[in-house]
Amino acid sequence: MEKSSLDNIIKEEIKTKGPITFERFMEMALYYPELGYYSSPASEIGVKGDFYTSPHLHPVFGKVLARQVEECWAVMGKPHDFIVVEQGAGKGYLAHDMLDYLSWRDVYRSLRYVIIEVNPNIVEFQRELLKRHKDKIEWKRDVSELDSFTGCFLSNELLDAFPVHLVHMRDRLKEVYVSLEDDGFIEVLDEPGSSNIEEYLNEFSISLENGYRTEFNLRIRQWLKDVAGKMNDGFIITVDYGYGARDYYNKDRSRGTLMCYFRHQVNENPYMNIGMQDLTAHINFSSVKKWGDESG
Repeated sequence: MEKSSLDNIIKEEIKTKGPITFERFMEMALYYPELGYYSSPASEIGVKGDFYTSPHLHPVFGKVLARQVEECWAVMGKPHDFIVVEQGAGKGYLAHDMLDYLSWRDVYRSLRYVIIEVNPNIVEFQRELLKRHKDKIEWKRDVSELDSFTGCFLSNELLDAFPVHLVHMRDRLKEVYVSLEDDGFIEVLDEPGSSNIEEYLNEFSISLENGYRTEFNLRIRQWLKDVAGKMNDGFIITVDYGYGARDYYNKDRSRGTLMCYFRHQVNENPYMNIGMQDLTAHINFSSVKKWGDESG
């Protein structure tokens, strides 16, 4: 299939099932097998792609995190089997810079590095980049494939790529659904498709004025449960863009944070370049903290 056929796949689902939540639309746009932005063979991060992250610019970011990981290992009593798991490793530059630094440190003898990556084409690039450390690394496709481990779980700009629910306050809270008109995508408002949306509103004492539009990232909670369920002992270190709940849902941020990136240009239209542009929303760090505490 051509990448552009993802438009038609999404449209066919809407024709068959009726309007879909924006969360479902975003999930398909980013992760549909072989055609979604992060699962396509054509996926490209860096100068030739649509965006780049800190490890693309300088190895210092990897060295800083490597020092933090080494400190975690020391605090935990220097276990002989110390696993570092990185989910969403991109091209693998962060892993490369961390392992290059740690290869000169005592922790390296105890360390195994596991990369969770859904795109087999990116895995091949990572294997070549990281071949110096090949005896230290293995790959998994999902958190569920991990064995129980002791160590650190890392992510850099991962949570902002989780599909989000779009909500709009119109007298009462409504959810944004994606429908069709004249074979083009349109947004329609309807009742929230999950009780978790109203619960999220109350959980973080969010008060939205009429006309306010924003996003709720509910998938972080299950992700934290899944990671915590695999970790015997250790630390979760996640780096991302975001705010605490009070700042995130401030009255001045009434259009939310959802953004699209295409060839290093920013736009606010998720319904074009489907499967060829990145979709991202900032993180409510209050939810990460609260749900992380609940997960242990």
